[in-house]
Amino acid sequence: MTFYDRLRKASFKGFEFSLSDESKEFGRDVVKHKILNASAPSYEDVGQKETSFTLEIAIGGNDNFLEDAQAFEALLSEKGSGRLVLPHDGEMTAVVTSARRRTTTKEIGIVYFTVTFDRDEEKNDTATVSTSTILKQRSNTSFNSALTDFTKSYRANVPDFVHNASLTEINGIATDLALAISRVKSDFIAPDFNVENTAVFADQIVSMFQGLLSFEAPVNYTIATQSASNTPTANQSLEIAKALIDVAGTAQIEEVAGATATQSLRSSNSQAIHVMAKVSALSAAADAVSYAEFTSKEEAITVRDDLLSDMGELRSSSGALGWNDSYISLGGLMAAVNDDINTGLGRLPSTALVQNNSVLSSLALAYRLYGHDLQNVVSKSDDLIKRNRVVHPSFIPIQDLEVLIDA
Repeated sequence: MTFYDRLRKASFKGFEFSLSDESKEFGRDVVKHKILNASAPSYEDVGQKETSFTLEIAIGGNDNFLEDAQAFEALLSEKGSGRLVLPHDGEMTAVVTSARRRTTTKEIGIVYFTVTFDRDEEKNDTATVSTSTILKQRSNTSFNSALTDFTKSYRANVPDFVHNASLTEINGIATDLALAISRVKSDFIAPDFNVENTAVFADQIVSMFQGLLSFEAPVNYTIATQSASNTPTANQSLEIAKALIDVAGTAQIEEVAGATATQSLRSSNSQAIHVMAKVSALSAAADAVSYAEFTSKEEAITVRDDLLSDMGELRSSSGALGWNDSYISLGGLMAAVNDDINTGLGRLPSTALVQNNSVLSSLALAYRLYGHDLQNVVSKSDDLIKRNRVVHPSFIPIQDLEVLIDA
């Protein structure tokens, strides 16, 4: 059997036809935006493009070609999807999105149709779980994995000076944490750490970070409005996530060193504390992200990339240090972070940095950027103030400003 023998006859809803040309469109759905005074255009990736097929179809070759063409035209005009069979791509469920009919005096007896189909595969009836819920589950798994690895690495039966060094290390991390979250959570109190009991100490480190996550029920990714969300949960969770990413960056993992056995123990415990703190901080940051509402695509992408970069480095370090459970769970957590944030990117407004070259009021700048509609100018002026944390709306300083593209 030759290749041509294996090709299937083209048809739609059981109506067979001859193809003179076939094209397929696929890939990523990317929109290019330009804005006044922006240094470069921005590109908005709103997800995977729907697969579509544009077919050049010929109906004819017999005495009943007009009746066949009319029947095919009626078929294409029917509501709903149907079974489409193509020679190269096989069988699929598709819906007609556009159709055009033409005839020519040069070819009597043939009616040509140009038809575009979008793939419309049936939805799976099985229950789905939101990306936010999966992210919270992966965060909890990461915490539990870190507890397991910490108990294998940390040594509680050590001299007092090693305990004192461990207490200094963890109190320093707690101080950095309190400072980082002070703007959004001023009531933070670090535990009275018990460095002489491995299990208790590990639970205290985890609880210190998990205690920051006392939010309301997680949101399914909602559409952000033109200005930042004013709900305390959304605002606080995003600020805490950013603060936790910063704290994770301050906890440096050093190689175990020491001229004596006790010095080596001190170095080893210090390393375990810092790895535990970094895993806990980033796991908590991921959990906080599941509640967050971003104000723009650019903000969401920045948080995503910062979080994934830090997790990737930590995962490599964990694997090298033998924290095997954490190595595995961090991989799953990275995938969940990526899925959760990417799910909502297409529904967030785009922003760009523009150079403000003169001192203007927010209303004047909004008028210059967005046109003459009074209601739109007022709302965009309010967004400029909130988005750029402008102190005095009448005098926006000469600086780069973040402005909405999706006006």
